[in-house]
Amino acid sequence: MNVRFVGSFKSDFLKDKPHVVFVGRSNVGKSSLINMLVNRKIAYVSKVPGKTRFINLFELERKIYLADAPGYGFAKVSKEEQESWKKLMESYFFDCKDVISNVFLLIDSVVGPTELDKMMIDWLEYVSYSHLYRWELPASTSAFALSAGVTSDRPSPTSELLYTETKHLSNVKFKVIVVLTKIDKASQKEVERTLDKLKSLTNAPILLTSSKEGRGRKELLSLVFAESKSF
Repeated sequence: MNVRFVGSFKSDFLKDKPHVVFVGRSNVGKSSLINMLVNRKIAYVSKVPGKTRFINLFELERKIYLADAPGYGFAKVSKEEQESWKKLMESYFFDCKDVISNVFLLIDSVVGPTELDKMMIDWLEYVSYSHLYRWELPASTSAFALSAGVTSDRPSPTSELLYTETKHLSNVKFKVIVVLTKIDKASQKEVERTLDKLKSLTNAPILLTSSKEGRGRKELLSLVFAESKSF
C-alpha cells in the first residue's frame, strides 16, 4: 500500500484531496489504528498521552489524506495548550470543510464513551449534517457494523470541549462513523454495555476494530476509498 507522511499542520492545510479524519481521546489507539489500516508503522505511537499538537496528514495511494487529529482529554497539559487544541480543531474543520468526507470517532470499547466523548459526538454532529438523517454503511461492512437506528435532534454542544461559535461551520457535510477500538481487550459484556450507551447518544454507524488482530481493517479501507470516489 502506497502511503507517506505529508507533514504536521496548524494552518495552510492541504486541500487537493479528500480528507478522512481520525479523532478521539488520548490513548484511545488512533496511531495504532492508522498503522493497522495502512499495514505500516507510519503513525507515531506516543507513550505520553496528548503528545500530538498538530493535524498530521498521511497521503494514501495518492488519492486521499488520512488526518490524525490531536487527542483530547489529556490531563498533563496547561490550559493554554488545551485552548490551543480547541482553536486548532475549529480552524481545521472550518478551513477543510469542503474536503472532509468522513470523520472516524474512536471510542475505547472497554472504557466506553466518556463525558468528553459525548461532547465530541454532539459537536461533530452539530457541525455536520449527520444528525439530520440515518445513513447505512455499505453492505460489505455489515459483518462488523451496527447502526443505532435512533433518530433525534441533537442539542448544541457545550463549551467545555470546543467553542460553541460554530455558525461558520454550518455547511460541513461529512459523515460521522464511530469506531470501537481494542475489541480484543474487551469482554462481551463490556462491548454490549458500550454499544448500548452509544446507541443512546448517536445515529452514527458503529464499527468494531482491533489493531492487534487486524479486525475491521477491510471495512475501514472500504469506507475510506468509497468516499474518495465522490470527490
